[in-house]
Amino acid sequence: MNHDKTVKVTFIHTAQVLVKVFSDLIEKHQLNITAQHVVHSELLERAIKQGMTTELAEKIKETCISYSKDSELVVCTCSSLGEVAENIRLENGKQVIRIDRAMANTAVHSGENILVLAALESTLAPTATVLNSSQKIEKTDNNIEYHVVENCWPFFLDGEINKYHQAIADVIAQKQDNYDCIVLAQASMTDAISLVKDKRALMLSSPDIGIQLLAKQLIQ
Repeated sequence: MNHDKTVKVTFIHTAQVLVKVFSDLIEKHQLNITAQHVVHSELLERAIKQGMTTELAEKIKETCISYSKDSELVVCTCSSLGEVAENIRLENGKQVIRIDRAMANTAVHSGENILVLAALESTLAPTATVLNSSQKIEKTDNNIEYHVVENCWPFFLDGEINKYHQAIADVIAQKQDNYDCIVLAQASMTDAISLVKDKRALMLSSPDIGIQLLAKQLIQ
């Protein structure tokens, strides 16, 4: 995808805090794009309450296609919606980009024992799916364990983001010695990594890895 002109990319988020996370990364990696950030928290709320129903999957598809009418690429930054999103073919023939796919591909080459941390139970199944499919694609056979960080999501909902990240960092510190790699299942968890003072395992989160892959795709 070799462009002389700026590419318009729509990022679909389910939390307002991710707008700054991805805006900063776009600037950091100097992506030649015009980014549109839209927040659809109601999609995640429905996934938490109802699971991934047929109706919700159809709503995600409608949402992605609607933004593709004036954007060349559509990126879904929510792991809970990612499994549905990356299987959506847009009117321009492209697939929706799942931001955590690049993280999953990296993770399965990052050691024998992997721990996945999530702030939400609803994130575990789609994250397991993307990691399992990455194992098949990359032909690896890692031991992957999954853990929900208890009682941290209320901090996120209340806007106490520092407490949210600290709760995640505390669990990383407690568990990291037993694993080669720790995967943070949700993009909103990213800043917890900087709060871990003594990092002894590789720690991966989706925003930076996903944006790096997007940058490579833009120059192909």
